[in-house]
Amino acid sequence: MRDLQNNLKNLKLIKGYRLLAIDGSSFCISRNSNDEKTYIKNGEDSKGYNLIHLNALYDLENRIYVGALIQNGRESNEKQALIDIVKKSNVEGKVIVIGDRNYESYNVFENVREKTGTMLFD
Repeated sequence: MRDLQNNLKNLKLIKGYRLLAIDGSSFCISRNSNDEKTYIKNGEDSKGYNLIHLNALYDLENRIYVGALIQNGRESNEKQALIDIVKKSNVEGKVIVIGDRNYESYNVFENVREKTGTMLFD
C-alpha cells in the first residue's frame, strides 16, 4: 500500500500537466426483458438485448485508471459521467483531458476547472 501511495505522490507530468484520457464503451449483458433500465428492443420481432455503458478516465503517462463509472444502456450520458468521475477522483493541479465530442461541454469544462484549478480539453 505504501508503494501505491508514494507513486500517487510522484506522478509523472508532461510540461507540468497531468495527461488524462476519457472514453466510453457499451457492453451487452445477460438478456433480461424485465430490466427496464438496460433492456433495449429494436422492433416488434426483435428479442432485444441488455446494455451497460462503461466510462473510464485514464492517466496516460502514469498508466493508471483515475476513475470509472458504469451507466445503464438507456440512460448513458458521457458528459455527466466525466463530471461525476472527476468530482470523486483525487485529480488536482494542471490537467489536460482528452476525450471525444460526447464528453465536450461548457459544464464539463467548468466542473473539471473547479476540481483541478486549471484545465485544457482536447
